[in-house]
Amino acid sequence: MTNAEACAKARRIKFEKGIKGGRPAGSHSAKERQKRARIWTAKSTVPHARMKPTMALLGWAAGFLEGEGSFTKNRGIRVCAAQVNPEPLMQLLHLFGGRITPRYTGRAQDQVYGVWQVTGARARGVIFTLYSMMSAKRQSQMRETILRWAIPAESPPLQTELLQAAVPQQT
Repeated sequence: MTNAEACAKARRIKFEKGIKGGRPAGSHSAKERQKRARIWTAKSTVPHARMKPTMALLGWAAGFLEGEGSFTKNRGIRVCAAQVNPEPLMQLLHLFGGRITPRYTGRAQDQVYGVWQVTGARARGVIFTLYSMMSAKRQSQMRETILRWAIPAESPPLQTELLQAAVPQQT
């Protein structure tokens, strides 16, 4: 077991103990929630990928992002995925870099989950790397995201025309 795997296992165990603590649902103090959130934030920002991806790992990432991922463009391109289990997000973090931020469900249980995200050039790299492995629907979303980034918002007629030509209409 490598050091990274041992750290991931320890974080998972701490995470599970934090979720399944002996207190009744909804009775977590702010201090306890911060402590549980630290599991996600400890070493959760990786500026660069830490491992060389194999085709099997890229296939896994494509499948995971197919089901859990989101490809958006607001101010810049963003690829993200949310999950209660930290292990898949840590795997994405090591494959592509980015960051993981903790979030809360807002329900009485105060369940914490993580959101992995990459932005900018790194997000474009993820999109171009995984594009051929995705379903037609996800490929359409990826194309739309890239086109919205590539075409300035100041020219809406051109943007609309190119989007209609590049993104097939779903019936």
